[in-house]
Amino acid sequence: MIDVVLLYDAGCPNLELARAAVSEAARTAATPVHVREVERGVAPVELRRFASPTVLVEGRDVAIGTECGGTACRVYATADGRLGRAPPVAAIVAALQDAARD
Repeated sequence: MIDVVLLYDAGCPNLELARAAVSEAARTAATPVHVREVERGVAPVELRRFASPTVLVEGRDVAIGTECGGTACRVYATADGRLGRAPPVAAIVAALQDAARD
């Protein structure tokens, strides 16, 4: 089973979008996953560097290159060149598929 962490700040306005993206990606990848939601305020120190929301698959950020620390909302590059409020489903699917191969 693949470990997925959805890291978020309490009150994050993008949490529901990230949850939906994780759910859709798990269905698309057809891979068994264990999703844990972790609030940044109580997360281990090494996870607090990520902004909200962040999705980690087996400890790896699904959207490398768009990291943003602190308490700012995290944004993600989308396929059409815009900015999204949650990780793209395709990025999560790719991370799940990579983890399944490992």
